[in-house]
Amino acid sequence: MGAIAELTIGGIPLDSWKDYVPAEIAVLFNEREKRVEEVAPDEDDELPEEGESRPTQTVRYVTSLDCFTNRLEFFGFTLEMTRGAFEIGRIDALEECRKSISIWEGHAERHGEAANQIIARERAKIDLLTRTNPDQWLGALREKFRNAEEFNSDGVPAVGPVPPPAIGGFDMRFPGTLDPRFQLRFEIEAIENGDAVLDVSELVDWGYYDISDPISEYALDDLSAADRVASHLIVLTEGSSDRFYLESAFRLFHPELSEYVSFMDFDSWNVPGGASFLESIVRSFAGAGIRDRILALFDNDTAGSLSINRLSGLCLPKNIRIMRYPDVEIAKNYPTLGPSGPVIMDVNGSAASVELYLGSDVIKTPDGSYVPVQWKGYDPVLRRYQGEILDKRGCRKRFEDKLFVANQSDFEPNETNWAELKAIVEVIRAAFTPLNPRELIGTAEGRSLERR
Repeated sequence: MGAIAELTIGGIPLDSWKDYVPAEIAVLFNEREKRVEEVAPDEDDELPEEGESRPTQTVRYVTSLDCFTNRLEFFGFTLEMTRGAFEIGRIDALEECRKSISIWEGHAERHGEAANQIIARERAKIDLLTRTNPDQWLGALREKFRNAEEFNSDGVPAVGPVPPPAIGGFDMRFPGTLDPRFQLRFEIEAIENGDAVLDVSELVDWGYYDISDPISEYALDDLSAADRVASHLIVLTEGSSDRFYLESAFRLFHPELSEYVSFMDFDSWNVPGGASFLESIVRSFAGAGIRDRILALFDNDTAGSLSINRLSGLCLPKNIRIMRYPDVEIAKNYPTLGPSGPVIMDVNGSAASVELYLGSDVIKTPDGSYVPVQWKGYDPVLRRYQGEILDKRGCRKRFEDKLFVANQSDFEPNETNWAELKAIVEVIRAAFTPLNPRELIGTAEGRSLERR
C-alpha cells in the first residue's frame, strides 16, 4: 500500500514513486501548470475497501513536451550530454561486468552451475554493451513507444513505468548513471509529442501534501546542493536598459524558464552601470564565493571587450561565465558619425550595444534610415574607438510599443525583427551547456549520498 506519484508523457507512463516526488523531477514543472479538477463519481466503480479512499479531485502538473525538454536542457541534460553520459555509463558497466566475471570465476568450484550461469549472463551483457551505441538504444526506445498496444489496453493507460527497450534479446536500461534524468532525456526524444504530466493526486488524497501546497516550489528548496546551483542563473548586464530589454525578451522567448533566471536589478537599488562596474561586480562575486551560476554579459563594444580581456586573465570559478553579445549581420555595415563625417562600417566589437539587437524596426527613424553610431573616446590598449548609438530614448519607446504588441498577440518567435535579440537570449539559455557528463553524474552521486 502507498500513495503513488506518476510521470507520464504523451500518455506513456515513464516513472512512478511511492509516497513522494523526487525534487529533481518536480522542479521541472511550475505552479502555473498545476491543474486541480473534480472527479465525478462513476456508478460502475466498485466501492472502496475498508481503509481505502477514493480521490474526489485530481491534482496534476501539466506542461508541453517542448517546455519540459527546455527545462531539462537548462539543467544540462541536453541530447548531446545524454549521448556522452550513455558512453560513460556503458564503459563503466563493461568494467563492472568484467569484475563480476572475475569474482565468480574464483567461486566456480564452490557454486557450480549457478556461478556458470552468472558468468554466462555477464558475458552476454558485455557482448551487448560492446555492440550497442546511444543511437541504437534510442532507436529501440522509439520502436517500443510506437507500439502503443504495449502500454494501452482498451484505451486504458498501463500502470507503472515503461520497461526498457529490448536490444539483442535483452531488456537494457540506460547504463551506468544514477541520475534518471539522462534516461528521461532519451525517453522524451523518443516519444516526440504529447504533454508531460506529473500526477500527485494520491499524494494529496493520502495527506502527504495539501491541495494548495506549491509542490514545484518546495522542490527548489529540497534539491541537492549541486542541483540547487544548477537551478538558478543570475544574469549580470552593464545597465538597467540591458536588463529591461533582455529580461523582456527572455520571458517572451522562454517563459517556461523564467523561474530559473533572474536579472540584476539596477533601478530598485540605485546600482551604477557600465562595463567597468560589471567587471568589478564579477570580481566581487568571485571573491565572495557566490555559489549560484552567474553569467556576466557585456556589450559587444570596445569597453566590453576591454573588461573581458582583463577578466580572462583571472582564474574565475566554474560557476561564473563571461560572455558578450554575439556579432550580428546588421552591425557589419552600419552608419557611424566621427571626425571625418558619416561612414558605413562594421561596428561589431566596438559599438554594438544592446540597442543594435532590438530589430531594424526599432533602430530605424521614421524616414527609414538607421539611427547612427557616434564615435567617442579612443582606447589605446585595443586600438579602437568606443561608439554609442544616438537617440536611445526613441529606440526604447519604439521597442516598448513592439513589445506590447508581441505580448498582446500570438507571438511568432522566428520573426525577422526579433532575430538579434533571440541570439542573445540563446546565449543566456545555453550559457552553461554543454556541461561535462561526468559533472552531472557526480551531481547524481552526491544527491544519492545526501539521502543516505
